[in-house]
Amino acid sequence: MTVLHPQDSLRLLPNAGDWDMLDSFPVRQVGGAGHGLPHRLVDAVVVLSHDDGTLDSEPLTLWIAEPNPLNQAQESLLGRDVLASFVTTFDRLETLTFDRP
Repeated sequence: MTVLHPQDSLRLLPNAGDWDMLDSFPVRQVGGAGHGLPHRLVDAVVVLSHDDGTLDSEPLTLWIAEPNPLNQAQESLLGRDVLASFVTTFDRLETLTFDRP
């Protein structure tokens, strides 16, 4: 699952009215990072930009964590729902790349 934590969600939804809009979406509790806090399930498309300017898009269900003092420091996570579509190469000294197989 791909999770949008407050570090990012508050940049995308900066106003209280933006969060009111999410009231119509289902709420679930999740395990792992953000355990026990409410998350809104929203159909979305994640667009990834490559260094050469090309774009890849992945439709998915995005889990948006409701802001809470317990999750303010947590980073958003690309889940297997996105990563499974790419060959992931990690060079710990240089880069992390995602390429379509």
